[in-house]
Amino acid sequence: MLQTFSPTEQHGVALGFVVKEQRDAAAATTTTASSGTTPRVQSLKLHVSNYVGKEGEPLFRWLVEVDTAIAARRIFDERSKVAFAMSCLGERERSWAYGHRFTYATCFSTYASTTRPPGHVLSWQLQLF
Repeated sequence: MLQTFSPTEQHGVALGFVVKEQRDAAAATTTTASSGTTPRVQSLKLHVSNYVGKEGEPLFRWLVEVDTAIAARRIFDERSKVAFAMSCLGERERSWAYGHRFTYATCFSTYASTTRPPGHVLSWQLQLF
């Protein structure tokens, strides 16, 4: 169809198309900005095995699983990261962690403090068990 138009008419049609696309994009941006929300990409819910601390179970591997799941779930809040990590502990370990958190209100306040090198965690476990 465009082949039957003169170069000036072809230019006008192309320009009209570009202007329409820009208006549509601007309208979508305005609608998003006026509603106060941004389009959200769906998070991916990965399964994380529970860490039970049995012989030969690698803690670092579990921490990598938790970090990967936190990123995939788009968890950005520090307290939510800690809560998610604690939910992935085995029954005995979860009981210890919540008991420790109850006794020492500031422990596990950030995800970084929760994922310290294992020497810290193991020394706490040896003192408590």
